[in-house]
Amino acid sequence: MIISFSYLALRRAKTRGIKTAKVVRYGLGALISRSKDIALNIKTLRRYPFLFRVIRAERIYVWTVNSKDDLKWLKNREIYGVITDRPKRARRIISGRKFGHE
Repeated sequence: MIISFSYLALRRAKTRGIKTAKVVRYGLGALISRSKDIALNIKTLRRYPFLFRVIRAERIYVWTVNSKDDLKWLKNREIYGVITDRPKRARRIISGRKFGHE
């Protein structure tokens, strides 16, 4: 999977049959995005948690989630995956929670 801010990079990847997710920096972008897969900043979701209810994307990834508090906050949310610099910590905190195709 390729996750990127670049629409053109995602478009090229899709033509090659690669799964993609659009990185959305702000809440408004999440509301108007037509992408099936999007990646949202943890700070945006913490500030506007209602986005979980109104986003039309099928799968939500959250980036960059490194703090214990943020991982705990996401544990019971409907997300598809977490982008983190600390995968061992993320797995430990969110143990039992399945992401994506795991």
